[in-house]
Parts: sequence; C-alpha cells; structure tokens
Amino acid sequence: MNIVVVMKQVPDTEASIRVAGDNPKAIVESDIKFVVNPYDEYAVEEAIKIKEAKGEGSVTVVTLGPSRAEEALRTCLAMGADEAVRIAS
Repeated sequence: MNIVVVMKQVPDTEASIRVAGDNPKAIVESDIKFVVNPYDEYAVEEAIKIKEAKGEGSVTVVTLGPSRAEEALRTCLAMGADEAVRIAS
C-alpha cells in the first residue's frame, strides 16, 4: 500500500507575526521559523503507523512551496516517511 500525505509548512505557533508594511496581505518572514502544520504532522504519523501495521508499502509526503519547505520535508523523512516531493511554486 502506497500512502501519499499532502503537507503544508506554516509559521511556528510561538512566532511573533508581523504584517508587511507595503502589503497588508503579507507577513514579514525573515524572523519566523516555519514548521510542519501540526495537523499534517498527525497525518504523517498515522500514515507511518498504517504502513508499519500492514508490514509493506511506502509513505510519500508532498508539498507545494518555496525552497524553505524542504526543511519541513526533512522533518517528515526523519519521522519515518519513505519519500518526499517538493513542487516549486
């Protein structure tokens, strides 16, 4: 069984978010640590549990985003995912 989990990278919940002055719909990203969305992290954990219970298959994590998203993908690989794919935005 091959399981695909779609993952999103979000600002850390403890980060101080500031609105960008020139664009009120954007945030200042320079001081923010980005992490795996906690709900997506649960999905990765569950996918790994299912794979281990079945004794076969693979878990692939997919995300769409900038190069900083690769750090979140590495986190998923460290959790036990077999493959990670970043689609450049």
